[in-house]
Amino acid sequence: MEFKFRGNVIIHYRLKTLTGLHIGGSKDSFEIGGVDNPVIKLARLSDNSNEYLTIKSAFGGKINVLPEQPYIPGSSLKGKMRSLLELKYNDVDFDINSKSFGEPAFGNPLIKKLFGAPADKDFNEPVRIRVFDAYPVEKVETELKFENSINRITSEPNLRNLERVPAGAEFEGKIVIRIFSEKDSELLRLLYEGFSLLEDDYLGGGGSRGSGRVKFEKVKVVFRSKEYYENRKEEVILSEGETDALLKASDELAKNLQ
Repeated sequence: MEFKFRGNVIIHYRLKTLTGLHIGGSKDSFEIGGVDNPVIKLARLSDNSNEYLTIKSAFGGKINVLPEQPYIPGSSLKGKMRSLLELKYNDVDFDINSKSFGEPAFGNPLIKKLFGAPADKDFNEPVRIRVFDAYPVEKVETELKFENSINRITSEPNLRNLERVPAGAEFEGKIVIRIFSEKDSELLRLLYEGFSLLEDDYLGGGGSRGSGRVKFEKVKVVFRSKEYYENRKEEVILSEGETDALLKASDELAKNLQ
């Protein structure tokens, strides 16, 4: 199959936390009474720097990307959606002995097309999706959730704390899908499934204990054709709304590619 670049679909979104969100970061030092499990945060440009980046929001206004603020890594969002889609399409091996899910089977062609597959698998198409980090729309003050596990034999308690982004925080992010053919419009429907599955599951850690519920509050889908990059032809707004905007965008993209 010959691949000819047709353009990029840009998905802008706002994601809102419905419960505390914990995506783990590194712990640089040990402190008595400190945080056991910190969230991942943006680094400073230098030790004494308070500089920040101002970016234009796709939904109006500007966002100040502040140092030492929590953010959502693109790898966390991409990995979670892929794993949920693999479960939905039975595209993952289940180890009956350990009663756990093993390596992905890499059998579903749409999942491979969107997310890619290892080089040693029978797959020779370019990966379509690019998932970028999502930044908080406003300054976020994190919270500490204290948890206590009890040894069922000795009854000995083990108190620990978990740093979380509190419920109600909003993040803005961007996903880019490369388009090579009219059939690639169906990838937006697969991404819709990924968004919907995530809303009924959790993101980050501690999900079985109440953390990580999220909702996509706003979704804006635009198409930038090859001509956009050649002579700055205007981008096409395919759809705006919530997660179902991806379904309408899929149909509109197919029309634009004919």
